[in-house]
Amino acid sequence: MATYDRAIIIVETDLDHLIEWRYRSAVSPACLVGSFGSFWARWGVPTIFAGSTRNAEILARTLLLKAAKHPGAAKVA
Repeated sequence: MATYDRAIIIVETDLDHLIEWRYRSAVSPACLVGSFGSFWARWGVPTIFAGSTRNAEILARTLLLKAAKHPGAAKVA
């Protein structure tokens, strides 16, 4: 990611789904949420919970189009 101006994590589910451990992984919800917090605090990479695959696709497409329209704006430190 060092070569990119900005980054974002889009999660296809909602936060409740993650907190209630309704997914197939041995990784605990606390560990995942902590990791998302670290990505933001250390590298300025936010996480958005889209709620569904469809919403994630719409969000990703919209964000990518906006980023392409405004290259170099809002650089993350």
